[in-house]
Amino acid sequence: MSDGTISYGQEDGSLASTNYESPVSAIEKIPSADTKFAVGFQDGDIRHLKLDIENFSLVVGDRMLDSKSANAGIVEILFGDFDGDGDMELGVLRQDNRFQVWQLMQNQPLLRYESKQADNLGNIVGIHPLKAKNRHDVLMLNYTGWIYSLITDR
Repeated sequence: MSDGTISYGQEDGSLASTNYESPVSAIEKIPSADTKFAVGFQDGDIRHLKLDIENFSLVVGDRMLDSKSANAGIVEILFGDFDGDGDMELGVLRQDNRFQVWQLMQNQPLLRYESKQADNLGNIVGIHPLKAKNRHDVLMLNYTGWIYSLITDR
């Protein structure tokens, strides 16, 4: 994975793989699809990845976000209903410690939230969705051990 190769193996030892121009830094299964994944790359790109079980192949698809211009690689990605509307949003942690929430509607992503340096969250080392009453909150752990909970009030 450090060279842009993505592989999938089966129990019988067979292996399917594909390549991309940038190393993979994060991968997450898309909740509404059994064989589709969101893949984050070190160049800041996030793309669909489809596992074609019939042909036993992996296919890197189109961009999920038009955010490659951000020039900050992907550290972690997660899905959750962060605004409580019943639809899944995409949470993205970037190498420059920005956290973003993207609403994915009909292949037209909309940036709903982006942290700023002034938020003073520190060097974020991990994020996790936490199920709340009507939505998901985001737990963040920073390098010094502080845990933050980002919530959406509706």
